[in-house]
Amino acid sequence: MKRENADYKQPENDSFSLQEPLVNYQSNYNHFDKQNIAFVSEEELANNCIPLAESKRLLLERIHRDFHK
Repeated sequence: MKRENADYKQPENDSFSLQEPLVNYQSNYNHFDKQNIAFVSEEELANNCIPLAESKRLLLERIHRDFHK
């Protein structure tokens, strides 16, 4: 038998959806120490490195050689 004026309310927090935690990502780019940045001198570049044009040429030669294997 059914009661008159009965409140058949469901709980308000009766949710079956999954809520994932919010995650905020932040880069550390703005937080580096500006006094401890390493630089390579022009002299060291001239003595120990190859020019950009030669580097490109060597890369293209290697790609060409590997492509034809």
